[in-house]
Amino acid sequence: MTAEPSQVRRGNLKNHFSVRHLRSSAGEHLPVVVDSRTGLPLFDPLAYALTRLRGAGMATNTIEQYCRVITLLYWWLESSEIDLDARFGQGLILEGTEVSDLVSLFRLTAEDFVAQCTERASARRAMSRPARSLSAISLESVRRAPPRQRVQPTVSPHTTAIRVLYAKGLLCFLADAHANRQTTPDEVRALLHQSRASVERLFDSLAPRAHLPSDSPVPQGLSDEQVKLLQSVIEPDSPMNPWTDPFVQRRNYLIVTLLHALGIRGGELLKLKTTDVTQHNSSVAITRSPDDGEDPRRYPPQAKTTARVLPVSRNLLAALTQFIATDRRRIPGARRHPFVFTSITGAPLSLNSLYKLFDTLREKHSGLDANLTAHMLRYTATDEFLAALDQADMDSQVKDDELRYVFGWSANSQMPQRYGRRHIEQKANEVLLQRQAKMMKNGDKNK
Repeated sequence: MTAEPSQVRRGNLKNHFSVRHLRSSAGEHLPVVVDSRTGLPLFDPLAYALTRLRGAGMATNTIEQYCRVITLLYWWLESSEIDLDARFGQGLILEGTEVSDLVSLFRLTAEDFVAQCTERASARRAMSRPARSLSAISLESVRRAPPRQRVQPTVSPHTTAIRVLYAKGLLCFLADAHANRQTTPDEVRALLHQSRASVERLFDSLAPRAHLPSDSPVPQGLSDEQVKLLQSVIEPDSPMNPWTDPFVQRRNYLIVTLLHALGIRGGELLKLKTTDVTQHNSSVAITRSPDDGEDPRRYPPQAKTTARVLPVSRNLLAALTQFIATDRRRIPGARRHPFVFTSITGAPLSLNSLYKLFDTLREKHSGLDANLTAHMLRYTATDEFLAALDQADMDSQVKDDELRYVFGWSANSQMPQRYGRRHIEQKANEVLLQRQAKMMKNGDKNK
């Protein structure tokens, strides 16, 4: 069991709550909120994670995000001297001013959130001490006190909304659990239901209205010129290739090429196993295995999309199978696991290594797009696939279904409409410009 975040200290106080990862012998990862004073996971947040998040099939990264929010919530409760069990016994969850205060703090960075709560706890502790005369206070200590930060950085509205959502979810879950106990008096149960409804409405009214994904613009993929430049740079024998090790050159060439050719996510590529590559039907299987016992990585990559089997061209399949049979086989540690892409030591390639790959490309070649990432290649693949579908004579619903399958979106996903809308806008703008050019040309003739 390993602790994740560092704990912010102020004086003799610190946030006692942190996130740790539990891993079972079967390889299952489960983030939990731990109290450092006992070393044990907190039961209530764990119960919510297992029943509402894990039970709904949420990914490990999502549960970890929830746990990090709950460490803030529990430190706020403790520093504010709020005993939830005592409140529930009175039929109350939170006062309106407390909800407003919590949402306001959720707009701060995690470090500033903890610091604010810690300062409040320190002030309460100081006020509980016997009063001292002014002469006992050192003027020098007051003079040397660090100035208060007037403007504190804030997180995005989306992050604030996520924090509010998780905090509201857990508080209402716990209130419902208390209300449903047989030993809870009827009058307390009625008050809890009223308080729950009031708190939920207040959280919803105070949470920022973040842009929904369906309303936000879809990022652009690479232009044709950028794609050609990238292909030239990553060729193993290219003088522009930023890597010198032959194994790294061939590995990175395949990584970039597969991301672009298949439009898969970075996490899906890193989870690709040698057994997922099938030669007899020239395909690659994209699988979902959130708790893979064969994955030794501390932070295993996650596949967010649905499982699917994608065809691979003959040339790309040949390059991939040759890499597995020759380059990968020569790496000593690669035989300890089934994952295709490894470091030079043989360990499965990490997400950080994938990020670094694209950092290196951008740093070494200023001509490449400044926003080049693994996910931008997915955007590029989507643009190119849409353009190909546009040439085909098929129903729009069939086009959407093909997009959902190839890119792993769920049957109810609105992503095809988002990309399709942008594609239609681009085509409409091209026609509009052509019309304007024709008008200007005709105008010149009439002069």
